[in-house]
Amino acid sequence: MLITEIKTSKITTGLKRPFKTALRTLDYIESILIEINTDSGIKGYGGAAPTEVITGDTEASIIKGIQIIADNITGFDISNMEIIMEKINNSMIRNSSPKAAVDMAVYDLYGKLYKVPVYKLLGGFRNTLVTDLTISLNSPGQMAKDSIDAVAQGIKTLKVKLGDNAETDLARMKAIREALGPDIRLRVDANQGWQPKEAVELVNQMQREGVDLDFVEQPVAAENFEGMRFVKDRVSIPVIADESVFSPADALRLVNMNAADGINIKLMKS
Repeated sequence: MLITEIKTSKITTGLKRPFKTALRTLDYIESILIEINTDSGIKGYGGAAPTEVITGDTEASIIKGIQIIADNITGFDISNMEIIMEKINNSMIRNSSPKAAVDMAVYDLYGKLYKVPVYKLLGGFRNTLVTDLTISLNSPGQMAKDSIDAVAQGIKTLKVKLGDNAETDLARMKAIREALGPDIRLRVDANQGWQPKEAVELVNQMQREGVDLDFVEQPVAAENFEGMRFVKDRVSIPVIADESVFSPADALRLVNMNAADGINIKLMKS
């Protein structure tokens, strides 16, 4: 099964309501889709979403990156997975989004080659999983209402976006916990929005006032590993790194510094 061609296309999906974080507001989602064609007629599919404020990758850079990768892997047999992955990763530095898109499509073909779902190829065995639903940044009242609506749909765990104003963040979480009661699990994601001392004070105050958080995600700026450790050493809940980790080297540095309790792994940045 030889790779013969890689095509790209774009899809835009409107949102029912704006999705807000401390970093950006989205009214629609743009995705770059890719299709890898092979000499056997079997196709593999992948995709990437431009997230300039997180990955630095734009629509144009993703498309160009995919073209560069295509020049490096066209003609290779899908069964030679190790070589193809090496070609993808060595085709350019950074540019994690186009690499992820091609990686997905290659794995899609690899699974089809051996007639096995990709999750099984990677060692997976579950056919169900538990996830959370993200509550967009908004006023305390609106976020409490959105949380109630999510729970009414059967969601038992919510991740709440915060990070634009510490005082309002506290009010948001108190309103949500009061609206939901004690049985729904809550975790927060500041998307780099707090200063280290501010994060410590805010998280500890939330806990004192009964918000009862599972963890806090990316409380400080992505490059501030010392700040991550400062927060971790001074709060009672786990601290999760997200934007701080774009590579195995980043993850190893965080671990060696004891600066995070866990890592949020996302395909677009890994």
